[in-house]
Amino acid sequence: EVATYIWLDFNKNGIQDSGEQGLSDVTVRLYDSADPLTPLATAITDSSGYVVFSLYATGSRTYQLQWDIPLGFSIG
Repeated sequence: EVATYIWLDFNKNGIQDSGEQGLSDVTVRLYDSADPLTPLATAITDSSGYVVFSLYATGSRTYQLQWDIPLGFSIG
């Protein structure tokens, strides 16, 4: 499995602090690093900000995640 969690980082320190809640309804795409142009899967974060991709691949693989920044939000 590949999992991620997206939250509102109010103080912009990159660490989820007390009171910083998860962000729901964010579209997240999973890519194999060997083919970063074609998503393996797409999912939407749940009401707590979590998304999990269940994978059944063999061997060691590296993945990349891409998410859509919701309107009215920014990174950094």
